[in-house]
Order: sequence, then C-alpha cells, then structure tokens
Amino acid sequence: MAFPMSSAALKLKLKKDPTPMIDYGAWVASQELPESVDGVRQFYPVSVAVESDNGETDTVAVVRGFVPVNGLSARQVFLAAMVYASDHFDRETAKEGFESVDYDSNSFRALLKTTQGTNSNETTYTRSLTVSARDGGFDFEISEIDCRYREKGLIPRTQRLEKLHPDNNARHAEIVLEMANVNSAYLASLAEYAASRADIRSPNFDKLKKGGDVCTGMTEDEVTILLGPPVNKRRSGERYRWIYANDYVIIFTDGIVTKIVE
Repeated sequence: MAFPMSSAALKLKLKKDPTPMIDYGAWVASQELPESVDGVRQFYPVSVAVESDNGETDTVAVVRGFVPVNGLSARQVFLAAMVYASDHFDRETAKEGFESVDYDSNSFRALLKTTQGTNSNETTYTRSLTVSARDGGFDFEISEIDCRYREKGLIPRTQRLEKLHPDNNARHAEIVLEMANVNSAYLASLAEYAASRADIRSPNFDKLKKGGDVCTGMTEDEVTILLGPPVNKRRSGERYRWIYANDYVIIFTDGIVTKIVE
C-alpha cells in the first residue's frame, strides 16, 4: 500500500542540490588575468580546505602571497605595517581595526572594509588581513571575505567569496576582479610606506606588547599604533599637540611624548 508523501518530504525532494563551490585556483589558471593593473601586482584568490568546528571539511576562498620590502628587518616591517594600517583605519563608519596582535612573532590580524562604486554598482568588501613580517618583506593572508553587492533588483546581498561563481556569472567575475584589485592596491601602498621607513624604531616595544595606554617617552609611531591618527594636529614652537578629543591631548617635543592632557 502506498502512503501519500508528506508536504515536508515533498519540499525536501524538490529542493535543488547546492551548486558546487568553484575552485578558484583552477578558475584563475583558466583565465587570462593580468599580472598587474596600473603597475600594481595583482593577487588572486585560491580555494583551500579547512576543518570546521563540527569536524567537517569546508572549502573557503583566501588570498595569499608575499610582498617584498627590501632592506628592512622583520621588526621594522612589522612596525611600519602596523603604523600604516592604524593610520588608515576608518574607525568611525567602517569599524575597522586590529583584531589581534602577536608582538613576539611580528604579526597582526586586522579587519578591513572597502566600498567601491555607487548605486547599482556599489560593492563593499569586508575581510580579515593577516600580516606576518619577516626580514625583507611580509607574508599575508586575506580571509573571511564578504562581498556586499547588488545583482538583481535594488536590495543588496552579502555573500562570502567562496559562494560566488565567476565561472558562469559575469557580475560575480567583476566582483572577484575588483576585490583582487582593492586588496592588491592596499598591499602595494602598505609595502611602499614600509620601504620608506628604514628609520622606524620602537624604544617602548615592551609597553606596546602589554597593550597599555600611551605614556611619556613614546614616539609618534607608537602612539599611532595604539590610537591611530589624531583628529587634529597643532604646532607650538618645538612642540606638537595631537588632539584626539577635547579632554585628551598628547604633547610631543622633538617627536617624543612629554605630556598627556586628560
């Protein structure tokens, strides 16, 4: 005797099989993608297998590589990268910032958010950047890449990079290439800044490691790492005032913190 199929079973039966995720390494290899755009080396995503919390294996998309910064030690590359990142965070609207810092291994992880285009072509890329400095440059990995975009209609949607299908969706292909360009431009600017900072030092490195507050004796670089750029800078003779708020002002003399007004 045949029993009628329940509505729940019917829905389960009619549900489409999920579309397999793209192998980004194979897709990139199959395309004639430029090695550089406007003189900036391009880094493209690859697909990697990771173990999830429940013990299963998932496939995620990441961007990995090495960027040279010739002539600098690992510590100098690390400090310069920290200064650059902190100086460029949008802490108010995008809520960017350091997620973790390992001073002993000269590495950090930062949350970045970039919006490109306008109206129907507006896309926002949110991702985590891990920088691991070594003598002469830094390794990087960009992961957890969320793409917020409009594809059909006016309501934006957010998709992880590994969920996109640039192999059969032209809009997705545009997003992947734009994302690669956004990340590559950021990395190039970071490396260019680091290369210009052969002078960078941190005499208060141990205090930075402890994650404490700004204190007298710190350099402008160390303050930037901790607080980012000030709202305003004012000069008075040999002194500079970095104003973060009406009730928080840091005074530098010859580039060293000599007074903190709270």
